[in-house]
Amino acid sequence: MTFKDLITKADAFFENGLLQFLISLAVILVAAFVLRRLLRRWSKKAEGHTFRPFMFGVLKVLIVFLVILFIMMQVTPLKNIAGSLLAGTSVLALALSLACQESVGNFIAGLFIIASKPFEVGDYIKVGEFQGTVDEITMRHTVLHTWENNRVIIPNSVVNSREVTNFNTGGKPYCSFLSVSVSHGSDLEKAVAVGRAVIETQTGVVDVRTASQRADGEPAVTARCSEITETGAKLTFSVWTADYGSTFDILSDVRRRLVIAYGENGIRFGHMRFGRAEE
Repeated sequence: MTFKDLITKADAFFENGLLQFLISLAVILVAAFVLRRLLRRWSKKAEGHTFRPFMFGVLKVLIVFLVILFIMMQVTPLKNIAGSLLAGTSVLALALSLACQESVGNFIAGLFIIASKPFEVGDYIKVGEFQGTVDEITMRHTVLHTWENNRVIIPNSVVNSREVTNFNTGGKPYCSFLSVSVSHGSDLEKAVAVGRAVIETQTGVVDVRTASQRADGEPAVTARCSEITETGAKLTFSVWTADYGSTFDILSDVRRRLVIAYGENGIRFGHMRFGRAEE
């Protein structure tokens, strides 16, 4: 048997001939190698626990499956097997999608979260009644780490269907409000002045005034009489901090110092309530 006869016999095993098969296979393998390298580089750029490492694994398996399927479709004796395998895969995928609708919904919702980036690992967010720092974003759920040191696991479909508040201000200062009730008969102007002095001198409080506002003598701390009740007048002060994460500790220190300062200046509290809100 001559070399030409071997080539002719080999051509019969391939759908479009041996040469066309080898050229197509080389192109497919090069494309798969390049795509795999790009996916690996994309996966390594992931910060924290996100979908990227998981997606890299899924896409790598998919690439290998498609290459094997291509080879089987080009080899004449294996073509029918490849067709049956492809049909079986479709049926299996349909059955799995029907049996795992909730998981698939969570997975797709997670993809939307990663694509739109309403929050990232490390952000402090509120989802429904839960709030905390984002610890993980997995294929099925988002994990929050709360102030109480608990881990709250929320399905991605729930996250995607609820209103999400992201307290990460992107490097911009965060405004909180502190309200105190001063009893009737107390000097309100003195209470405002003492309150401003306490807040302005508190470590961690930032001055957000512009240069022109400073030149005009506008106070760094806004103070308003927000309510008058039977027990006294409620004063509300603005407290600006560098970020939301430091707000709790700073407000705690301000409250403690304010109680001491009001006592030293003869200012009596009425019914007192502290609150916070974002401006």
